[in-house]
Amino acid sequence: MEAVRENIRTSRLLIQIFFIFAFFVGTSTFFLLKFSASLTDPSQKWTTIKNGFMYDILICIGTTCTTTVFLQFLIPDDTLKKWRLKFHLSCQQRSVTPEGKRLRFRSIHGIDVEVGNGTAEEEARVYFTQLSQAWKL
Repeated sequence: MEAVRENIRTSRLLIQIFFIFAFFVGTSTFFLLKFSASLTDPSQKWTTIKNGFMYDILICIGTTCTTTVFLQFLIPDDTLKKWRLKFHLSCQQRSVTPEGKRLRFRSIHGIDVEVGNGTAEEEARVYFTQLSQAWKL
């Protein structure tokens, strides 16, 4: 189970790195091409400087973002959760209902439905009991 969790975590890292790389390298390549095209014309001195500056800035920002994503990957999950709670950042792994609470409502067939935190066997039992009661109507 731990290996699967690590593979999922690594794939999330790689997809973030791919999108960062694609955006910043693609955009900076545009400015690099404009920079190299303006090198031959001495009248476009400021255009050459602006395009070279934009290329440098985009590569710098892309490298910083990529490094930040890699460093975030090295921080253990429990430490990240503590930081997210401390800085009031949204956590991706929140449960649907608060622990210890069960949600009750009446279905369209008039059957009381109970949903909440329980074991998988209990949830399956509740689901199939409700399903069998619905088919009896």
